[in-house]
Order: sequence, then C-alpha cells, then structure tokens
Amino acid sequence: MKNYVLTIAVLLFVLMSGNSYSLSNFNYTGIAFDGTGEILALQSVDVNIKIILGTVRYEENHTGVMTDQFGAFTVEVGNGTGVSGDLSGITATKELRIQATITSGSGGTWVVRTLKPNVAVTGANSSPSSWTLTGNEGTTAGTNFIGTTDNVPFEMRVASSGTTENQFFIGANYEIYRENPNLGGATGNTRGLAAVDLQGYRAIAAQVASGEGSTVGGGTSNTASGDYSTVGGGYLNTASNSYNTVAGGEANTTNGERNTIGGGQENTTNNSYSTVGGGYKNTANNSYSTVAGGYQNTASGSGGTVGGGISNEASGNQSTVAGGDNNTASGDYSAVGGGINNTASGLESTVAGGTGNRASGSISTIGGGYYNTANGSQSTVAGGYENTASGTYYSTVGGGRDNTASGDYSTVAGGNYAKADKYGQNAYASGRFFAQGDAQTSVFVVRNTSSASGWTTLYLDGSSENISLASSATWTFRIIIVGKQTGGTTNGAGYEIKGVVTNNGGTATILGTPTFTTLYESISAYEARVTVSGANLVVQVDGAGQSLRWVARVETAEVTW
Repeated sequence: MKNYVLTIAVLLFVLMSGNSYSLSNFNYTGIAFDGTGEILALQSVDVNIKIILGTVRYEENHTGVMTDQFGAFTVEVGNGTGVSGDLSGITATKELRIQATITSGSGGTWVVRTLKPNVAVTGANSSPSSWTLTGNEGTTAGTNFIGTTDNVPFEMRVASSGTTENQFFIGANYEIYRENPNLGGATGNTRGLAAVDLQGYRAIAAQVASGEGSTVGGGTSNTASGDYSTVGGGYLNTASNSYNTVAGGEANTTNGERNTIGGGQENTTNNSYSTVGGGYKNTANNSYSTVAGGYQNTASGSGGTVGGGISNEASGNQSTVAGGDNNTASGDYSAVGGGINNTASGLESTVAGGTGNRASGSISTIGGGYYNTANGSQSTVAGGYENTASGTYYSTVGGGRDNTASGDYSTVAGGNYAKADKYGQNAYASGRFFAQGDAQTSVFVVRNTSSASGWTTLYLDGSSENISLASSATWTFRIIIVGKQTGGTTNGAGYEIKGVVTNNGGTATILGTPTFTTLYESISAYEARVTVSGANLVVQVDGAGQSLRWVARVETAEVTW
C-alpha cells in the first residue's frame, strides 16, 4: 500500500459581522495530493482534523473517505471519531485555524503540512451570523442576507486598515456609494434616496450623487444634484437639475431640466431639453437647442442647432449653423452651412458658405462667395464677390463681382459692376469706367392691355413702373413689340423700334428719329411708338378700340458720363 500526505493550508474563519460564536458541526472540503503533488482521484483515504486556537483544542479522525475524480473529499467536522477536546466548547475567532492530514495505506511516518488558502470550507450547521469565503448552503431567501438590520450602512472593504479607504457602502435610504478620502478630498455629503455614487475621489463634500435616484458612475469630483440626474464619469462634471445627464468629459455642467452633455470639456446646457454632444466650451442655452461639438459654439435660440466648428452661434429660434468659423444664424428658421464670418439674420434666411456673407432679408439666400449681401425679401446671391441683392422683393445676382440688383424682381446674372435698379431689369456688365452700371447692357419687359382707342402705355409691372434713365446716361434701344387680340388666332400686330435716348439734367430726350418697322398688322389702324416723359423711356400702343394684350422687350446698351 502507498502512503500519501494531503498538502493543504490553514483556513482562517473571517467573521463578517465582527462577532465571535461557538462552533457546531460543519462541512470541510479538501483536495488530496500525494507526496509528488499528484491528485489522489477515486481513492479511499483516512482524514485527521485538528482545530487549533494557539494549541490543539479539538481533534478527530475519519476513515474510509472516498475522493472524487478531482481528488476532492468532504467530511463533517464534529461527526468523526473523537481523539481529544470538545467542539462545542470552542469559540471561533479570526485566529482559529483548521489543519487536515490524510493517509492512504499502512505504515510510515508522515510530515504534516499546512493547508493552502484555496481550500474550500462550507458551514453545515455553523452560526447564521457568518458567511464563508466559498459561499453558504441551506440559506433561506428573504431571511438570510449579508447586511445590517439597523440604520447603519452596510460596508465592504479592500485592503482595509480600519479607515474608509476603498470601501463600498449600501445605505439605509437604498443608496449605493464608495468612499475614498485617503486618496484626497472630503468624505462626501449625504447621498440622495436610491442614489448610486461609485467615484473614489472628490475635492469638496458636495461632489456626490445627492439627488433622489441620481447616479455618478465613476470618475472624480463629479456631482449629480438633480433628482434622477446622471454623471457617467469623467472629472468635475455636474448634473444639477432633474433628469439631466453628463456622460463624461471634464468640467461639463447641465443646469436646465432634461439636458444632456455627451462629453468634452467645459460645455454647458441651460433651460430644458438642450444638448451638447462634446467639444470644448460649447453652450446650449435655450429649450431644445443643440451643439454637436466644436469650440466655443452657442445655440441660444429655442430649437437652435450648431453642428460644430469654432465660435458659431445659432441665436434665432429653430436656426442652424452647420459648422465653420464665427458664423451666426440669428433670424428665426435661418441657416448657415459653413464658411467664415457669415450671418443669416433674416427670417428663414440662408447662407450656404463662403466668407463674410450677409443674408438679412426675409427668406433671402446666399450660396457662397465673398462678402455678398442679400438684404431684400426673397433675394438671392448665388456667389461671387461683394455682390448685393437689395430689391424689396425677389432680386437676384448669380455671381461675378460688385454687381447690384436693387430693383424688385431685378437680375444680374454675373459679370462685373452691373446695376439692375429698375423693376424686372436684367443687367450685364463686364467692367466699368468709373461707377457701377456706367457701361452695361439691359433687358426690360413691359406689358399692358388696350381696350379703347388712343395710346396705351406699357409698364414694367403692367400698371405703373416705368423705364427710367439715370442722369447723364445715354442709351441705344431696340424694342420688339407684339400684340394679340382676344379670341383671334391671327388678329394682332408686331413692330420693331430702334433709336437713341439721353437724360440731360433729369429730362430724357430722344436723339434723332427712331427707326420703325412694322412686322405684322391684322388691322392697319393698330399703332406703336416710343416717346419720353420726364426721365422715362415710354413704349405706347394703340389697339384701335379693340381688346389686345401687348408685350414689349426693350434691349439697351447704356453709358453714363
């Protein structure tokens, strides 16, 4: 027969409650090894148990104990063959240890070696005031628990020295928190009802989860003072009102209710339902406002949004700045797509990008370019440099440089230094002599309906707007006129008039005799002519008492000096 030694170590009873108790029967589980360290699997062994408290206080033997396939065995201490001592007369303390020795076969003298710390010991009938290191059996849910029955927090420690470093508490108000003042800072104010505070450091006592249902998931020096507020982690973050969230980052603050900061540094939300995704020193000041990221951006309008960039502001209600640098969307429902130093201040105005553009008219638009202005209602500048669309309504500059469309419904498609200051004027220039518009061409469209005999004036708007010449301007003109009678397929007329007109001191004069060509007349009594009135070039027709619709295209070449 072979002889074996069980090599296992000392078991220390750690009394969780800190109290001592008298021993009663309990289960002991060990693993059997032979002298070479091999597991004794599926073998019969004899086990000697000694309980030592300074000296051997109790000893018993168990014979014919079978190990399992892993070499493990279990004996009930207190139910073996007694050798010496009385188990019930022993009081368990932290100094108590158990020593187990096994033999297999016969003969030989064996060296007894102490237990290893990984040996499992379970209490069979031990005192209910203790929990073993490998768990308990025979407990009753709702009756047996680890905790306290008075109004004192339940405490767990790591590397404890009797102070509160690395300790974990469950409080009487359902709060769960960690204290670590030895790492620096204060122990912390009272946590809120059902709060969770897992950070291990704070600079001041108020940096805790003090709101009801609030959470600080980790990090250091964070504060969740609003009810149901959350700080996920990071450093020096504050969720100061109800239902606010700071996911992380550094020195972020949510002040209004139901606000969110994703991360970043020194970001702030105010009012309610505002959001800062991240970045540095961004502010969402109004309800439903959002700053996704970037640096020093502000969403101060209700529902305002800044996507990113630097020093952008969405101050109009439901306004948007997508990005860029130093852009402002101050009109309600206004938008700036990006670029530098752009402003959309008109209601529903838009600047897509570029530099230094200003869309101040309601529903005005600037596509891009450099220092363009759209200050008329529904005005548009597509791009270019220092162009202006300032007509009261619907003026347009397509691009180019230093062009102005200041008349209602006026257009400058592009070019350089063109000026469309009259109703519906379409002007083009490729440069200037001295001033804007002093070397350009234009197209006008005039219209009216004749119903009685006599001359009928055609107007730019069909009722009152005339084609006027600037002082000191001389134009050549080519006028193509068409008229159509109501209900007739061929009844009408067509004419062409060419000539020269000048404005000297505010009074227009036709120079020479215009060339007149009749292109078609269904009735010879129809007539057309060109004349002047004050500073205006006037196109007139005579429908001979019949109802006709008249339209004329007026093409001009213009010089001013």
